[in-house]
Amino acid sequence: MALDVDALTGVVDTARRARTDLAARAAEWLAQNDAPEWMRSLFAFECAIASAPSPDDAVERLGDDVVYDDTRVAASGAFKALSFACDPVPLHWHWAETGEVDPAQASAQAGYLLGTYHGEVSVVPAPPPVLELWRRASVSPVAVDDALAALESAPAGASYPDDADGWLDELLAAGAVRLVGVRS
Repeated sequence: MALDVDALTGVVDTARRARTDLAARAAEWLAQNDAPEWMRSLFAFECAIASAPSPDDAVERLGDDVVYDDTRVAASGAFKALSFACDPVPLHWHWAETGEVDPAQASAQAGYLLGTYHGEVSVVPAPPPVLELWRRASVSPVAVDDALAALESAPAGASYPDDADGWLDELLAAGAVRLVGVRS
């Protein structure tokens, strides 16, 4: 696919005049010009990294490492849930390592939690059960036992944690969630 520089310049000028989000306008342009799905997914992922939310002080400073009787899992406000029709992470890593984008690295759809934790961008694979738990915990903290029950159906092994406890540990270590509770 050859890029039409004049058309892209028009997108930039229109965005400037309309004072709208340039990334959204460029994504729209990619879609309108039949860019391959892998290219649109990679673009959206790179934009998400560039615009990662500000850190969540509650997660970075107030999270607890110990599970008490009434401990709950709360989602970090510094993360957002992302879903892609084509998994952009293998494309991103190949590009980072070689300086080239290889469409052969594209794979099936994928979900991720992306945010900021301790000054770094953090990306966590998030298959449907993980995304669902995180979304629930975004609305209201979830009891640890309920969170673990929800994570039981998440994939395990290979490039994923081995079990529900491993998934919760992964989410905590990445800063996507924190434990909150009352000491008994």
